[in-house]
Amino acid sequence: MILYYFMYALYILLCIYEGIILISILMSWIPNAYNTKIGNAIYQISNWYMKPFRGWLVLGILDFTPIIGLGIYQFILQFIMQFIF
Repeated sequence: MILYYFMYALYILLCIYEGIILISILMSWIPNAYNTKIGNAIYQISNWYMKPFRGWLVLGILDFTPIIGLGIYQFILQFIMQFIF
């Protein structure tokens, strides 16, 4: 029973972190959005996960690596969700 609550809490935290990653991706489209205190904090929090994926799939000026990173992240979340239920 304790493992269930632990996995559920982990799932909730990972869902919140996914939201932070999505906000970071959206902020990357806005010029100078990372220059604010909140923008810099969001970048610092999301960067440790997204950093290994940077530069994998770049076509011209478009970087499609957030799609790869989010896909892998979604796979991990689905695995945890199946483990809980």
